[in-house]
Amino acid sequence: GGGPLAQSLLEEILVDPAETGPEHSDRIAVAHTGDEAIALVPLPTLATAEHEESGAGILADTLLAAVRDPLSAGLDGDGRLTVGVSAAVHSAEG
Repeated sequence: GGGPLAQSLLEEILVDPAETGPEHSDRIAVAHTGDEAIALVPLPTLATAEHEESGAGILADTLLAAVRDPLSAGLDGDGRLTVGVSAAVHSAEG
């Protein structure tokens, strides 16, 4: 159990319309597979391409660290949580 609760908690913690905007692509997708909740978290577009890779990595690490405990608590320890990061991919060509 805990699927809907986990999804609600994910959205409460990670979705801030003031920061992400109302676009559907900026919202978190949560999938429930048996006892596992999987969240796909959008990353804000980074301004400078030269720092994109390391910046995204740092942001992802920070985000995971910030949400792992509360989300695990929301699952009541009876399920696993997988958090993925979705980020726009920009071509370095041109």
